Amino acid sequence: MPSRQHPELTLQELQRILSSFEVEFEDLHTYRSDDFSVIRRVRNVEWDRLPLTVIYGTQVSSVEADTITFVSRHTTVPVPRIHAVFTEQEPLPTANCNGEYKKQSTHASSPRRTMTYIVEERLPGRSLADAWPTMRSDQRKIIAS
Repeated sequence: MPSRQHPELTLQELQRILSSFEVEFEDLHTYRSDDFSVIRRVRNVEWDRLPLTVIYGTQVSSVEADTITFVSRHTTVPVPRIHAVFTEQEPLPTANCNGEYKKQSTHASSPRRTMTYIVEERLPGRSLADAWPTMRSDQRKIIAS
């Protein structure tokens, strides 16, 4: 059976998908494209009937996607296929002498923070978040060590 072609995913489309789906894992934080306070978040979404996992935040690096791609090419370890990697930047806010924060200028040399999005194939199986509550203490120790 030939593989189905999907349209190209853009950052704007990904942000629309993230802001439109229901909150999972009892995570009460809804997605906002202007919220650069997210350190790391994982969301399962569907795009064009394709189940995907999106990992995003200011502590997510495109090196993670590079590593997955390297493992995929040089080993037989099953890893998700990387569909896209996006980054966007925003100037870091600064505090004035009164402790009030304001956005810095958009000048290229001003300090910036980066939000990275990794869009990958959702692999079948059970997540650790789902399995953890049902695991025995010795099983948890093995995973944590």
